[in-house]
Amino acid sequence: MNFIPPETRCVKSDGMHIAYQVLGEGPLDVVFVPGFVSNVEANWASPARSSLFRRLSSFCRLILFDKRGTGMSDRTSQVFSLEQHMHDVQAVMDDVHQLTQRDAWPKVTFNNRRCSCWNNAGISANGLIHLLTCR
Repeated sequence: MNFIPPETRCVKSDGMHIAYQVLGEGPLDVVFVPGFVSNVEANWASPARSSLFRRLSSFCRLILFDKRGTGMSDRTSQVFSLEQHMHDVQAVMDDVHQLTQRDAWPKVTFNNRRCSCWNNAGISANGLIHLLTCR
């Protein structure tokens, strides 16, 4: 069976377009936060990464995105703060909610510094367990 990668969508966050994809329809939302660089469309060319994402999406709604300045998101030479990255995650989650009329809450791992940033940025994180990162 041939796998067709999900559609890439964009949402604006602080004037920057943030590219994201949504895969799966499970009851749990998992926001996959990339490491240093990413490309939501190029991810599917990697058999290991593609397999990981397909397996995750078998039991959850997996939300993938490119951080600002990387992948399919807008390019810039500016260095961004963790707070700005958290606003990007929130913008993606809000857009997913508007498209599906279902709350999008992250349910998997970030590192502790990003979690504190999430809370310090004033972003509601009811049900936040962690966000998944890839190195």
